[in-house]
Parts: sequence; C-alpha cells; structure tokens
Amino acid sequence: MGISGGGAANPGEETPKLPAQLEALEHALKGMHGCTRALLDAPRSTFDLRPLGEEIGQAIRLALEGYDGRTERIAALLDAAAATEAFAASLSRAADTDPGLAPAVEWARTSLGWLRKAVDSPGVDRSADVRPFAASMLTPQLHAVVRPTLAPKLTLAAPLPPPPAPPEPIDPTLPPAERLAVAKLRAEARQTAARERREARAAHVPVAREPSREATPGFVPGVHRADTIEEAVRKKARECFEDVTGLGLMRTPLLGDDWRAVGTLDQRLMAVTDAIVGLGPVALDALERFVSDAPAKDPSRGFAIAFIAGSLEGRDALAVVERALVYLDPADPETQRAFADALALVPHPDLPALLRRWATDESASLRALGIHLLARRGLATHAELARALADNSPEVVSRALVPAALARVPELSARAEELLTHSHEAVPGELAWALVLGDLPYAITRLREWLGKPRELAALLPFALTAEKEELEILLELTAKKATRQRVHALGFSGLPAAIPALVGLLESSRDDDLKLAAAFALLRLTDAPLFDDTRIAPDKLDVPDPEEPDDPAPPPRPLGQRVGDARDRPSDGSSDRALLPSTDPARWRAWLAAREAPFPAQHRLRRGKSFTPALTLLELAGTTHAPADRVTLFRELVLKTGEHHPFDPLGLVPVQTAQLDGWAAAAERASSQPGGWGRARRR
Repeated sequence: MGISGGGAANPGEETPKLPAQLEALEHALKGMHGCTRALLDAPRSTFDLRPLGEEIGQAIRLALEGYDGRTERIAALLDAAAATEAFAASLSRAADTDPGLAPAVEWARTSLGWLRKAVDSPGVDRSADVRPFAASMLTPQLHAVVRPTLAPKLTLAAPLPPPPAPPEPIDPTLPPAERLAVAKLRAEARQTAARERREARAAHVPVAREPSREATPGFVPGVHRADTIEEAVRKKARECFEDVTGLGLMRTPLLGDDWRAVGTLDQRLMAVTDAIVGLGPVALDALERFVSDAPAKDPSRGFAIAFIAGSLEGRDALAVVERALVYLDPADPETQRAFADALALVPHPDLPALLRRWATDESASLRALGIHLLARRGLATHAELARALADNSPEVVSRALVPAALARVPELSARAEELLTHSHEAVPGELAWALVLGDLPYAITRLREWLGKPRELAALLPFALTAEKEELEILLELTAKKATRQRVHALGFSGLPAAIPALVGLLESSRDDDLKLAAAFALLRLTDAPLFDDTRIAPDKLDVPDPEEPDDPAPPPRPLGQRVGDARDRPSDGSSDRALLPSTDPARWRAWLAAREAPFPAQHRLRRGKSFTPALTLLELAGTTHAPADRVTLFRELVLKTGEHHPFDPLGLVPVQTAQLDGWAAAAERASSQPGGWGRARRR
C-alpha cells in the first residue's frame, strides 16, 4: 500500500544543506558502514577478521562521539581518523592474501578521506544541554540522557582452520612389509595424538559442584543463581523490546476497526519506549543485539529498533538504525514497510539528513526508502522529487510518482509520457494515480485505454474517481460482461446511480461469495443502506500439509498425531469470528430500494445515499470502519475533488491524524457548493 500524504516542502524551497563538517561526517559514516557490510559479506578464509571488526567498531564509535560532541570534537575526529588509518592499513595487508576484502579496503579509504575533510572543516556546535527525562504524552518524546556512545556490535565469522599438512611420503624403495609397518606406526601415532587432545579438552571442562546444603531461599541448590543487575536490566529491556515489536504489528487497523482505537496502542508504544530509555545505558547498549541475535531475520524487529532509536537523542542512535536496516535487508518489502512506518513517527532531528543521504545512495532500495520517507514526512523538495523521477530504478520512480504529482513537480508531465509504456510491475499502479493527481490533461484518455487490458487493475480506482458520467458507463458495461471484485469495488467509488440495480442483480446471479460481498460493500458506499448481517467468519487454518514422501516400497507410517493421540481428543479448527458486514441478500436490498420515497437522482454522483460532495468524503475519511488502503483512496479523492493538497497519513499517530483531518475541513467545505458533480477540480 503506497502512502503519500506528505508530498513536498514549499515549491520554492531548496534542498537543505548540512554544515560542511557534518556533511563530511555523514559521508565518513557511510564509508564505515559500507566497510562493515563488506567485512560481513566477505567469504570465510584462513585470515581472522575479528580483530579488524573490533578496530572498525572503535573508529565508528570515535566518529560518532565527534559528531554528537560528547567529547572535544576535533580531538575525537583526529582519533577517529587515526584509528581508521590504522584499520585501513591492516585491512590492506589482509587484502593482499584475501582478495575478497578489496571492497572493504575501498570503503575504509573513502571514510578516511572524509574524516580528514571533517577535521579541516569549520566546527559545528552540537553540544545540547541534557534535558530532564520526560515521559511521552500525545507524541513521542526525544529523550536526551547521559550515556556512552552506542558502538556497533560486529559478529564476524571465525577463520577457517588451516588445511592439515600432507603426510610424509614413505620411502618407495623399502620392502612392502616394512612400508606396511611404517604406515601402521603412523596411524597409531595419530590415534594417540587424538586421544591426548580429547583428554586435554576434558580436563578443562568444569566439574559440577556438589549442591550446597544451605541454598538461597527460592532457588534450587546448585542449579540457579541470582542475575546480576546488568543481566536483569537486559532481560527487562528485551521484554520491552518485544512489546514494541508486537505493538508495531498491531498498529495497522483492519477492516471494521476504529482507527482512533490505535491511540491506545500508541500510548503503550510510547510508554514502553520510555521504559527502555529509563532503564539506562545497559539497556540501550543491548538494543542492536536484540535484532541481530534473533533466530531469524524478523522485519517486525526493524519497527522496534527504528522507533526506539528514533526517539533517542544522538546521531549514534540513528547509526544503530542504519546497521539494523542493512542487516535485515533493505530490499525486502516487509523490512522497508516496517522501517518506514516507524521512522514516519519518530522525532529525531538528525533523521532528515540521514534520509537525504539514503535518497542518493548507491543502493536502489535505500534510495526508494529515502525518497518515500522524505515525502511522507513532508520534507521532499521539488529537486529531490525530480531527481527520483529521473532515477533508473523503477522502484525509486514508483515511490516518487504520487508525491511528485501532489507537489506539482513540473518534470512529472514529460516523465509520465515516458513511463506510459514501462513494463515494470511497480510503475503502472502509481503512474495511474500520478496522472490524475498531477492534473495531466491526457489522464482520463490514457486510463480509459487501459480498461479491459492487463493494466486495468491500476486504472480502475483513479478512473472511477475522476471520469465523467458518460465515461463511467464503460466501466459499468465491462462489469456486466465480466464482474470482478476490483471492477465492483471501483463501481462503488464511482457514484454511478445506474450501478445500483446492476450490483443487486450481481447478488442474485453470482455464486462467488467474495464477489457478492464486494458488491454489498459497493452498494453500501453508494446508498448507505442500513442492511447488515451478523456474519460468522471461519477461523484461519494454520495447518500445513505434510510434504510428499519419496517413493518407498514400505507402507507409509501413520502420522504422529494418530499414533500417540486419542481419537476422541482431536484438536478443533478453532472458534469462528463474527463481524457485522453488509447484507448479501438481494431480496432485502430490493425491498429497501422499493420502500424509498424518492429515487436516487440519476444525474448526480452518489455517496452514502446523498449527492456527492467532498465534505462527504471527509466524513467518510474520519469514519471508523475503513482499512488504511480505503483511507488512502479517500484522501486522494479529496485532492481530486477539491483541487487542493493538505497532508494526511492514515498510519500516523491519532492526534496527528485528527489535526490533519481538521486541516482539510475548510477545503472540503469550499468545494461542496455544487453537490453531485462529476469529474475533478483543477489543482490550485
């Protein structure tokens, strides 16, 4: 789901520039993190990389201390440059025997050059007074606490053992019996040496002590021991971290959920984050390990680390976010979504600079994430959006299309013409919205050409919201020929009165339950009829079928559950869920329509039983039972029908969303003077 509520900064505003020293440090940190990635990706060899990992970790720590001003800045940067120079020299010597380390050497030399430039650049005062620790209330608090710099925790693989020396050849001139005797003596010597090594290892294994007779109350003698203070703090921090992970998953409301109820989760999310920060330096130092020590790479942990570190003062906190993102793989869509949802909420003042560096990174995934977050936070400038539109990566271009349309970037029109024939799957969906949101003159013509063709899914909703009444008849004809859930869903947003009898007829003729439910939702959006069913929803079945066994003449064994379980005690499928959904009974719909005193106006666009106005869209957007995807569509409908753009993020904090909806009230009222109108308003 694309979210693009921010758009761009002021049209005439130039891209903000960092002071020269901080910009050099950003590039130096990029080189250091690139070096760590190269070390982690390097194939194992007989060379031990672990000392190099400690050296680069020390250099990163010193650079971050200089960045944040925790020590005297120039002294810290000089120490960082010296440590990086020594590390680069060690790494260069290692690359002579292990060519796989060559990329790391290049990154190390790059970061060294930028560190030297930072030392020579004019100083920047970033020493901020430590504010009293305060709890977050309606929005996340930026916590500034006295603590050491968060240094990376690199876990590099142990070196491969050297190959065993080849055995000494036996003199071929000896008689066969003597050669055999020499071979036996050597075999016995090897066995003796192996036995001695085993005995030596066994001698170092600690012998279990006899349990003490006087055990500490509450503990089993000789088995358990009391945690140290540091261990107890880390355990509590891990529990809080897992809470943030789960709360991040629960923040996205589902169909039928009240989006305002997420506010309760947000309050707990902020309270748990405050608790982690309140646990102090030991807990904060362990955050990065909570991501890397997980049994598998879990994108949901990316939300947790990004939200917690993004609420913590200091550039070193954002460095933790960078390393966690790279570890979890920024090319993974779930990882991108988790980090984006967290970083869209956090108050860290250094985040815009980091996002701008990502937006120009060599990695297309980082560029896409950077421009997406800049636009979502309302920070993207026209120059940045234009650069993203011209990017050679379809992933980056697709992220920039809708924000560029909302911001009225002049370069959009020419670029859209080039993209009309683009084959990448990520482009058509965003391009269709960009055509109408950008108020391009050929938008409806192009979208009409996509109907009935492979790109139809991308065109349906933008076409339904912006086409005139006569053009929407094409959509109704296509649905009559072959009804699909997507076409039916678009008919509900179209507001076409003639679609009502067609949708009721679909309830009678279709045997597809999903299609009938889509028709019921479309009828509800058109008519606002109070026709609901208390529907029982079957539980999700998580059982995975057993994989097929290879061909075996023996009879297949019975499943374990049948062998050890009681036939009278089989697990059930679980309890069914219940939901209040629009009725799919055509008789009820016909009776309700027949009982109406006046028919719907045939020439007016409908929404919720009334002649459409943007004010109705705003009321629906503020409603409580829409999933985020529909709320994104409603937000874009407001832009199309009012000709104005005000920010809105359906996954933002509840107080922020409420304020954003209030900001739309005047625009919606101004555009509601002519109810039932079709088409779109001209952008202002």
